Amino acid sequence: MDHERIPLAAPVPRTLVRAGHIQAHHPGAAALADSLFRSDRAPHCLHWF
Repeated sequence: MDHERIPLAAPVPRTLVRAGHIQAHHPGAAALADSLFRSDRAPHCLHWF
């Protein structure tokens, strides 16, 4: 399952759809998901787990 990585911005939903890892049930859904999860800055956590 790759959909849990979408909020981390890597990889973007459109790439996962093209690779066959997730399905887009409506035309344009992957592009819409790309725009919803796009961010100016990449996520970063200063805490080590």
